Amino acid sequence: MNIRKISAALLGALLICPVIPHNRADDLISAAEEWSEINTMGITYRIYGDHAEVTDGKNAHGDVIIPLKFDGKYITTIAADAFKNADITSVKLSKIVDISKGSFYGCDKLTNVEFSENLTTIGADAFSHCDSLTSVILPVSLESLGENAFACDSSLASVTFRNSRCAIDDRSLT
Repeated sequence: MNIRKISAALLGALLICPVIPHNRADDLISAAEEWSEINTMGITYRIYGDHAEVTDGKNAHGDVIIPLKFDGKYITTIAADAFKNADITSVKLSKIVDISKGSFYGCDKLTNVEFSENLTTIGADAFSHCDSLTSVILPVSLESLGENAFACDSSLASVTFRNSRCAIDDRSLT
């Protein structure tokens, strides 16, 4: 009798709660998270399906140009701490939209930064302790400047804001 009751209960559960078919969206989510990495000239690029990011540049040195595209994908982001303490003297950021927290922290030989006209965010401590940086011209597209973004830059004498609506943390330039 117990087997009949269990079978009846299972059959009833299947009728009330049908088996959920495999969801194709799960496959799409997994595919979206897939990426590959390529390292060239001391810089590591992470390539996603729709964009690329710079994830590591600590081995870069001298003048650095972040290209518009890598492996056919626009490079949009400099990841957190990507160039931290790197031995770079200048950087050109062709299509970068986001410079994450600490991206260029401690680059004490950095003298020149050419920002992308697409840049919207500079994260906290992004250019802190860049002692050779003397002036910065921020693009009109910049919307947010994080806490201590240019803090402790002992030679920084001039920061030009081209967007009067940019949200600036109180301690961005201390």
